[in-house]
Amino acid sequence: MRLSIIVPDKAVYKDYEVYLALNWAGTPANVFALQWLDDSGHIEFNDGTTNEIISALPSWTDNALAAWQIASDAAS
Repeated sequence: MRLSIIVPDKAVYKDYEVYLALNWAGTPANVFALQWLDDSGHIEFNDGTTNEIISALPSWTDNALAAWQIASDAAS
């Protein structure tokens, strides 16, 4: 899966399908974006923290993906 979550835009890009202005909660305040490809990725921060390399999606992404799924279902 290719996934980009851009927190300030409330945008979720999943496998090249994007929905903007989504509503979800639970993202840490200092997260700017998450970039993911297949089985690894990184988190970008808005406070000068160095990008964090990840090998599993953090739990807060569940809320963003649920919002994306709701928008995708509504568009179908």
